[in-house]
Amino acid sequence: MWVTVHLLFRERNLEFVEKVALSVGISLALIPLIGLTLNYTPFRIKLIPVVSLLLLVVVLWLVKAARRFLKERGFTIKIVRSMLYASE
Repeated sequence: MWVTVHLLFRERNLEFVEKVALSVGISLALIPLIGLTLNYTPFRIKLIPVVSLLLLVVVLWLVKAARRFLKERGFTIKIVRSMLYASE
């Protein structure tokens, strides 16, 4: 969950201890929610749904991080007519 803390609080200058505390807190909050969500779906808590959900979360983090990385370097991403363009 360190990535989540970094993406959510990037503009703030947090101390290492604060980042660790936020990371643990977010983990303790999200893990039960993910478990409850999976338990009440038709998929239940099994290996494939858990791995799929974790993969989805990681992909969303990567997209968010890539967009922020490109934005900091002056690139913009535009989706025009189902095509992806990058410009400076």
